[in-house]
Amino acid sequence: MVTPLLLDIAQQGHPAAKATALALIDEAMSSYPHAGYTWVAAPDGAAVPLCRAIAHHLRARTDFLVGLGRRGKSLLADAAAH
Repeated sequence: MVTPLLLDIAQQGHPAAKATALALIDEAMSSYPHAGYTWVAAPDGAAVPLCRAIAHHLRARTDFLVGLGRRGKSLLADAAAH
């Protein structure tokens, strides 16, 4: 899953890279994946919806996202719905 890498880029990258990484995460949370790509394997081997897996990674970086202000809080609000 690419979400942890995008969050690392957002946390440590150039401002333009940060904006792009956050936009890609936002897009992933608000779009519907192609058929056959809606589930991913969790670390325990269970299949989970893609949006729930992304939300899990977002919640793991709550402090960072809250620190971003409105944009980060918006991502966390989207994650809360999953």
